[in-house]
Amino acid sequence: MAAAYTAAACRVGGGGPLGRNVRGIIEVHDYRGRRWDLSQNTTGGESAPPTDTSDQPAPDPSAAAPDPAVPHEPAEPPAGLQAQARRTVDAARRLVTTHVDLAKAELSEIAERAKAAALLVAIAIALLLFVVILLPVGSALFLGEWLFGSIGWGVLHGTLFCLALVVVLLLGALQIPSRHLATRLAGAFVLGIVVAIVLGLAWPNQLFARVGESLIPGVEAGVRPLVTGLSLGALVVGVLALLAGARLGGAAGAVGGLVGGAVVGALIGAFLAISFSLHVGIALGICATLIAWPALAATALRSYDWGVIKARYWPGTTIATTKETIEWVRARTPLGRKP
Repeated sequence: MAAAYTAAACRVGGGGPLGRNVRGIIEVHDYRGRRWDLSQNTTGGESAPPTDTSDQPAPDPSAAAPDPAVPHEPAEPPAGLQAQARRTVDAARRLVTTHVDLAKAELSEIAERAKAAALLVAIAIALLLFVVILLPVGSALFLGEWLFGSIGWGVLHGTLFCLALVVVLLLGALQIPSRHLATRLAGAFVLGIVVAIVLGLAWPNQLFARVGESLIPGVEAGVRPLVTGLSLGALVVGVLALLAGARLGGAAGAVGGLVGGAVVGALIGAFLAISFSLHVGIALGICATLIAWPALAATALRSYDWGVIKARYWPGTTIATTKETIEWVRARTPLGRKP
C-alpha cells in the first residue's frame, strides 16, 4: 500500500464478558487523515476504500433538525474570474461616476457663487466709472456756478478744455515737440489774461461810448456804444477782408471779402460793445485761453513732414532687407537655364 500509516488501533466492543459479541475493528490513518478499516476486507483480500472523514465529534442529537416545510435555497456557486473582473469594473465605474457627480454639483455651486460675485464686481466697476465721469463734470459745473455765477460757464469751459486736450494729444501722436506745445500754451495763457483784463474792465465799451459821443452824439447814450461798435467793427474788418480778398482772388475776392468782413466785423463790434463785469471777463479770458492753445499749437502742421508718419509706422527696414535677400538669392540660384 502506497500510503504511509501513521497509527493503528484495535478496538473491541460488546455488551457482555470478554469473548461474547466480540467484533474486531482494525483502523489505520494515513498522513492525509484518511481512515482505513482493515477489519472488512473485500473479496480478493483488498481492504475497503478509505474515507475522508477524520475523527470528528458525533453530531449532537439535541440539535434541531431542518424543517422540511421551509424551502432550502441552494448555495450560490463561487464567482468565476470573469465575473469578478466584471464586478470590479462596475464598482470602479460607479466610484468614478459618484466622484464626477460630486464634482459637477460642487462646480455648479461654485459657478453660482462666481456669477453673484461677478455681478457685484461689475456694478462696482460701473459705479467707479460713473464717479470718474461725475467728478470732473460736477467740478466744472460747481466752479462755473461758484466763480462766475452760472453753471453754463462750467459746461463751456469743460467742453473747450476737452477739445483742447483732444487736439494736443493728436499733435503729440504726430510727434510734435512738447516744447512747441508748452510755448503755445504759455502764449494762450498770456492772451487769456489780456482778454480777461480788457473785457473785465469793459474797456471796449468805454471806448465805443467816447467815440460815439464825438461821432453820433444824437444817438441815445444807452445804445450809442452798440451802434458805434457795429459801425467800427464792420468798417475795420471789412476793409481788411477787402484787401485780403483782392490779393487772393482779384475783384471777385475783394467784393466777397468786403461783404464777409463787414458781417464778421459787425458781430465782433457788437460783442465788444457789451459792458462785462469782472468775473464774466475772467470767464471769457479762460475761454480765450482754451481756444487759443490748440489753435496756436496746430500751427506746427504748416511745416510738418507727413512722410515721417509713413517712415515711423511702416516697416521699411524689414521690407528693404527682405528685397535685398531675395535679390541675393536670385543672383546665386538661377531659376532656369538662360538661352
